[in-house]
Amino acid sequence: PPKMTDPSPNGTASERLTENRQLASRVLAERCHLQARQALLEPAVGVPMICLVLVTLHPKVGADQLVPWVLLLGATLMLRSVCAGRFIVRKRTDRADTEALTGVFNLTAGLTGLLIGACAGLFFAQVDHTDRLALTVLIFAWLALGVLTYAPFPRHAMLHGGAVLAQVAVAWALAPDVPGVLIAIGVLLYGVLMWRLSMVLSRALIQSIRRKHRIRQLAHRLERQRHDAVQASRSAARFLAAASHDLRQPATSLGLLSALIRERCKDPSLMPLITAIDRAATTISELLASLLDLSRLESKTTKPQLEWLSIDDLFESLREEFTPRAAQSGIALVVVSAPIRVLADRILLMRLLRNLLDNAIRFTDRGAITLAVAIGDGCVLSVTDTGIGIAPGDLQRIFDEHVRIASSQRRSPPGLGLGLAMVRRIAELLEAQVSAHSDGSSGSRFELAFLADKVAIDTRAGDTPDPPLRTTDPPRAVQHTESRALLVEDDPDVARALQSLLEARGWRCDVASDASDAFARLSAGGSWTLLLTDYSLHGRPDGMALALAARLLRPGLACLLLSGDTSPELQRHVIDHGLRLVHKPVTEQVLLGAIQNLEASPR
Repeated sequence: PPKMTDPSPNGTASERLTENRQLASRVLAERCHLQARQALLEPAVGVPMICLVLVTLHPKVGADQLVPWVLLLGATLMLRSVCAGRFIVRKRTDRADTEALTGVFNLTAGLTGLLIGACAGLFFAQVDHTDRLALTVLIFAWLALGVLTYAPFPRHAMLHGGAVLAQVAVAWALAPDVPGVLIAIGVLLYGVLMWRLSMVLSRALIQSIRRKHRIRQLAHRLERQRHDAVQASRSAARFLAAASHDLRQPATSLGLLSALIRERCKDPSLMPLITAIDRAATTISELLASLLDLSRLESKTTKPQLEWLSIDDLFESLREEFTPRAAQSGIALVVVSAPIRVLADRILLMRLLRNLLDNAIRFTDRGAITLAVAIGDGCVLSVTDTGIGIAPGDLQRIFDEHVRIASSQRRSPPGLGLGLAMVRRIAELLEAQVSAHSDGSSGSRFELAFLADKVAIDTRAGDTPDPPLRTTDPPRAVQHTESRALLVEDDPDVARALQSLLEARGWRCDVASDASDAFARLSAGGSWTLLLTDYSLHGRPDGMALALAARLLRPGLACLLLSGDTSPELQRHVIDHGLRLVHKPVTEQVLLGAIQNLEASPR
């Protein structure tokens, strides 16, 4: 075996040595418990055997010889039973207790062997040949039962059996008028057979006990490692959440300020630099969101909240959200809906479809993207694009983490290859099947299939459903000449960027740094039509409480929350309270689109 060279107390060799010692101690304790349970049952065997011996020997052997033998043997059996009972009823035992009980069992094994074998050594000369044979059969049967009794400790079995058979063999060898030597040899052969049987049984029993405790030891180690892994995963998720929030703040400022610089810059030579800044800010946002979301999905901390969702409503929300991006890329977005419902988690399903649409826009330079639903045996939600396509050999790999498929049209795909990995994880949580189809040259189609038991007809659709085919047009810029906004943001850079953007779009913008200041202004009066607040103010989620209080003070006030937290729990919390949420870093198009939708919706 290899030498253990790690001398440190915390090394692997030391840990293994400690585990081996603990295993040996537990195995010894288990053997003692098993031996003790056997000892409690031994009188149930010993008493009938003693009675049979008395019947066989009486009246040929006097009571003055039988009574002391019975008393000594009974006292020995009682001593074993008492010690075994006291050991079993103890709630906790240490190695000293097990070693002491082992010594008692060793002593009583020898005493019972001597006393049982004394039936032959003391009484053979006083009985005839028939009684000797009957007594020998009784002793053999008694010894066979003893093999089971002393199985946990082979040394005890050898001591007990040796003391019995030695006396029987000697008694038969000295018996007159019979071939005693031959019978003695037969007795010794029986002893060898019993010894082999006892060793095999003891070895199997000890190996079984050792294996059981080894499995328990491994299970305990696995449970400890699982607990450590869960704690590490949660710690990593908390770290990613904190890092995501801290990094999203400057990324928000960067994106909004670059949009203002692009608008005000008159030097065409600077436009490539501004475009690079925009692309860097967008990439940072996408990477942070993907890392955080994938870590949550991997750690199993996200639990789907299933409800019946209208496909019409979901598709309409996605159409409004992706209209600016599709138009900015010069492509059309076609939405083919149907009056049906699916049983799914709203947040997770929307995130899955957003990832597919985002992926389609990223890899499509011209043409159109189609978001559609097909009804059959269940329903299939699909996103089809006219982009660069996916090679057939890569259709399965694209759902793995960190896989980015390069092509002649696009050699260096942006991102970390996490978007489609998240799609697969979310599909598993929703118990749906996701697949990809492409011939490698003319676009691709991603499908999300729900089983029939998760699909139902939307009875709210009525007799005049909306037209199923909708094609987006570029959004129109909205100027707010008389609107006034109250901005609540504790990061000065983000507040300055948001204020500059809103004022450039015709808003009159007042800025508060915390919820208390904002609530005081709202209570004092003012003509604000929009409350734009960060969810986390000075590390506390005061933005939600501020928005709820503002709605009570001013029922007509539009409230929009900003947050770097992308967790489904926060989104559900916001939706449950009837509020709107935009994630940081936020672009100009997304922010203005959210404000426009907020103003258009009834409050």
